[in-house]
Amino acid sequence: MARKYAAIMASVGMTLVLLRALHRGGGLEAALTSGVVWMVTFGVVGYLLGSIARATVDDSVRQSMQYEIAIAYGRGPGAGQSETSENGFSNKK
Repeated sequence: MARKYAAIMASVGMTLVLLRALHRGGGLEAALTSGVVWMVTFGVVGYLLGSIARATVDDSVRQSMQYEIAIAYGRGPGAGQSETSENGFSNKK
């Protein structure tokens, strides 16, 4: 996920710089130099955001699965007290 976000953000960075140069009539060499710098910058930001997103999703799924497994085996909070858990899943086997 992090590499995909990095690639997308890097592409966006380069595209924005090239479009700005095209709009303002700037030179190609200066636009490419600036584009590469912004491409690297946006790529790093994209990689960091992708890493945070992956960790968040992994942690959320792990917690949900641990909670459901605990309920299924009768070890979770409030296990056996109602037919549905806090998140709406059934406790029935």
